[in-house]
Formats: sequence, C-alpha cells, structure tokens
Amino acid sequence: MKVQIVVSKDGERVPLLVSKKTGMPFYYPTVYVTTEIRTRNVQSETISGKTFSIKHLYAWTKNERIDLEARFLIEGRFLDYSEVKSLQAAVKLKHQALIEQGADIPDFSRRPPKVLSIAKIRRRVNVIKSQYRTSGADTVLRDITEYLDWLAMKGSGQVPSIIRRSDAMDKDRENMNKWLKAGLKTVKGHRNSGASDFREGLSRKDEERLFQLIDPEAKDNPFSHKHAKQRNFVYLKACRLLALRKSEALGLMIDDINFKQSRIMIYRRPDNPDDPRSNEPNAKTLDRELYLPNDLAKLLKTYIYEYRNKFEGCKKHNFIFVAEGSGAPLSKSAANDIFIAIRQSPGLSCHLNKLIEHILRYTWCDRFYDDNKGKIAEKELLDAMIHQCGWSKKTHMVEKYANKAITDSANQAVAKYQKGLVGMDDENANQAGNK
Repeated sequence: MKVQIVVSKDGERVPLLVSKKTGMPFYYPTVYVTTEIRTRNVQSETISGKTFSIKHLYAWTKNERIDLEARFLIEGRFLDYSEVKSLQAAVKLKHQALIEQGADIPDFSRRPPKVLSIAKIRRRVNVIKSQYRTSGADTVLRDITEYLDWLAMKGSGQVPSIIRRSDAMDKDRENMNKWLKAGLKTVKGHRNSGASDFREGLSRKDEERLFQLIDPEAKDNPFSHKHAKQRNFVYLKACRLLALRKSEALGLMIDDINFKQSRIMIYRRPDNPDDPRSNEPNAKTLDRELYLPNDLAKLLKTYIYEYRNKFEGCKKHNFIFVAEGSGAPLSKSAANDIFIAIRQSPGLSCHLNKLIEHILRYTWCDRFYDDNKGKIAEKELLDAMIHQCGWSKKTHMVEKYANKAITDSANQAVAKYQKGLVGMDDENANQAGNK
C-alpha cells in the first residue's frame, strides 16, 4: 500500500491510501479521509500525515495477522489490552522497520550465546536505535486512535445484536480508547509538556558558518551547478530573513514582490490549479505583507533575472524557486535534499549537523527578540513577531519559537537580581561588624 495524492480538476489535492498493485483506494481509509478529515478544512499536508499514520496501522495489522474490518465491522470485537500494547510499541518504529520487523530487528532481551566485543555490541545497539523514530510517535498514535474509534463506532452501529450486544461493544470501545490514550506521552497544548518540546535557533556563530558554506563563491560549497548554488543561497536567505516556513518559501511567486516599495506578500493558496506539483506546498499560517530587506531584494532580482529565467520551463509558471534544468517549481522533496547535502558537509558543528529548514524560523525569532529586548515594549515586540510569522493574535507559538532568547533574557535578569542581593548582604554584614 502507498499514499497517493489525487488532484481534481479544480486543483484540490486529496491524499488516499491505495494498493501498489492495482492503484485502487482502500475503502474504509478512503471513506474516513474524505468524510471525516477532509471536511475539517485542514491542509492537504495534514491529511497526508494522518493517511500515513493509517498506513502504519495497517502494516502493524498485517504483522499481527489482524483483519481489522472483519473484527470491527462483522464480529464487533475491538483491540484488546495486549494488542493495544503491541500497537503502542509499533508506532515508535519507523515504517520500513515495522514492515521488516520480524527479520531485521534482533532480539536483545536474552543473553547472547557467546561473548561479544564492545564494538559488536555497540554496532548492534546502533542497528536497533536506527529503527526507531526520534519524534512523532505521539502524533501517529493519536491519528491511529481517532481512526480506530471511528471504525469502532461504525461497528457498534452495524453489527447485529445476535452477534454481540451493543452495551458490550460500547464498553470494549471505551476500554480500547482508554488504553490507547494512556500511551500518549504528551497532550498538545499541555502546560507541562516540558522544555524538551522546544527547539533552538542557530547561534550567531553557526549562522555565520552556514552562510559562508553555501555562499555561491565558497570553495567548500556542497553544490556543483551555478544555478543551484545561487538558488539555494537565496532560498535559505529568504527563509532566514523573512521567517518563512518551507511551504511559504516554495510558494513564493514573482508577482508577490513589490521591489519599489520593498514589500513582499505571503499568501495561502490551497489547492492552487496553477501549481503543477502534486504534493503542493501550502502555507499553514495567515496571509501577510512583510518588509523586504534591501540585501534580500537584490539577491532575489539577481536570481530571477540572471539564473531562473534562463530555463525554458519557467515560462509556464510564476514561482520563484525552480528545479535545475527543467525550470519546474522546486518540490518539497528537492528542498529537503538541499538540507541533506548541507548536513553531509565535513567539519560542521553538532547543531548544523542536524539542520532543517524550520530551524531558520526559530533563528529569526531568537535573534529578533534578543536584538530588540529593552528597545521595544514587550507587547509590541511579541506582536511584531506574531505578524512576521503569520500566527493568530491568540497564539502561544511566539513563546515557543523564541524560547531560547526569552529564557536567556530571564536568566540574565535573575542573575543580575541575585548579584544585587549578594552585594546587599555583604554590605549589611560589614555595617554590622563595624558596629
């Protein structure tokens, strides 16, 4: 099975779970996606993520030899406690590891038959670690829980009473949901979700190193073609200086820029019929007009008129960032490859070795807060960050994204206060001694 994005005539993109052999959609996952998820008016990327979670569920049922539809919709039996525990363990695995679980993940719960060297033990442990998700298991389990509850609700409504009583099914459904939700480590928006949920922007030193590395004239630039060097430098500069999401940067069009007024518009264009990409990049945040720094404006002009427009394929669309050679709009997977190439460069710091595009958005928030604290009133400072990032007025995201700068500022204030107290204590002690 695979997740395939179906594009309708009006440009709407709907991710569906389909058979690799026949290309036909699976019935119940398709009904769920089109009637439950799609009607919530969420982004195509969000629907895609939930569909991948359902795909993970069906990979687990195949391993466990569970016919989900037969169990839920014909027999009226839902997952028991041991099955829920098995599923909770499965969501922590990467999808490929789940598919290959029986053959490729060794069992280290028992003592090895012979003494192994430390190096061999470490290699085996690293094999196991590589099979597990570093993040996102909670999201997958939450998506699966919603789907299973929907399927159980359908079963409760259509299984004849001569097979199972409705009150027994309701009780089993309640228990299944309780056991599944008990496996969620964090709840979205919970005040005690912990500092580990926060990412940090790049330090000034790491940011300087990054843009030295991808400078088009740099000898150690990881990209070979002139167009790719220029495009990637401008692309990352736009993300950093405008605090853009990946999808917002990929969705930028030439007509969005007003060079005379130094302004650029960030639009949400869901299901844009003019976008030829099946996996269309969609902005999650609000439309907004942003100030365009002069340096970035010059870079964009140079890239558009001296590099981009040389490709024949650019005549078919208005998107700024394009693929090498074809001139087609740059895809999300190709944008991800830029960061993979950067991370593989030798001699990088531990933070640059983990670089992803969204870190540049965190970097903008950290730097803006740090550079303007004390110069602008706190409310105005946070409001400016909310506007730049396209969040709603009631958001708490600003504290999350500028967490490092806010924490550092608070720690500095506390340290200054404590030093003052220590100084007062010493002075008071001296006065008492003189008396």
